[in-house]
Amino acid sequence: MNELKDAKKIYESIKIPNELSLIIDKCIKNEEGKNKVVPMKKKNYIKYLTTIAAAFVLAILIGVNTSEVFADTMQNIPIIGNVMKVLTVRSYEDKNKDRNIKVEVPAIDSEKAKDVNSLIQEKIDSYVKEADERIQEYKKAFIATGGTEEEFAKHNIKVNVGYDVKYQDEDIVSFVITGTESWVSAYGLNNYYNLDIKNNKELTLKDILGDNYIEIANESIKKQMKEKSEADLNIVYFSEEKGGFTSIDENTKFYLNSSKNPVIVFDKYEVAPGFMGMQEFEITK
Repeated sequence: MNELKDAKKIYESIKIPNELSLIIDKCIKNEEGKNKVVPMKKKNYIKYLTTIAAAFVLAILIGVNTSEVFADTMQNIPIIGNVMKVLTVRSYEDKNKDRNIKVEVPAIDSEKAKDVNSLIQEKIDSYVKEADERIQEYKKAFIATGGTEEEFAKHNIKVNVGYDVKYQDEDIVSFVITGTESWVSAYGLNNYYNLDIKNNKELTLKDILGDNYIEIANESIKKQMKEKSEADLNIVYFSEEKGGFTSIDENTKFYLNSSKNPVIVFDKYEVAPGFMGMQEFEITK
């Protein structure tokens, strides 16, 4: 029964890969040329093929997560191999009377990514453990100051851990692991991974922008900050004198967007007041 529930969750969260979208478009064009007498409505046809594609991906995901032989076989099929080597998902839920923790664990489906997958699992496990400990400390303080178990339960505390794929192709994957806690915004998880699976290495800003990556990124970020603050008086950044942005370094967080450009990410309060939230700057090559 749990397997069916997990399968349903996977099905509902499926994002159709670009490769399958191209196949659908090609099929539609072919059928439009063939079926001139009683053609199926394009909207219904797209829905039909999308459903098939989703079911197809679901079947593959279940196979990959339940059979090593199946996963190995899929890697050797050209089109499917490109889909399989990006990410597979394992999800679970841990619920008690104090909180509800939901976790989606990404894993790169490649023999070359074992170390990265282990690191991802460690990061997620550590964050979930620390979040649970924070909730228990909060509960102790709440009860100690006159609160009751029933009142605490009404807080309906939730912890969610997931991921967002920013860019992917047959050789590179860029994604972020996120963690949020409904009762407090001070704690969160944002870990970025940019991996060259073909060459079995972590991508750096230097790999993408070249030897002068620091100068290129600094110039672009400062220019964008100036343009944004001039265009909108509500946009404010800290000055260098007040601890604002001075320079990136080799450890600066980033991801690749759909244009394969690096996007520099600054945490809340890092370069701007808290109300501005996290700040992102695309660096064009």
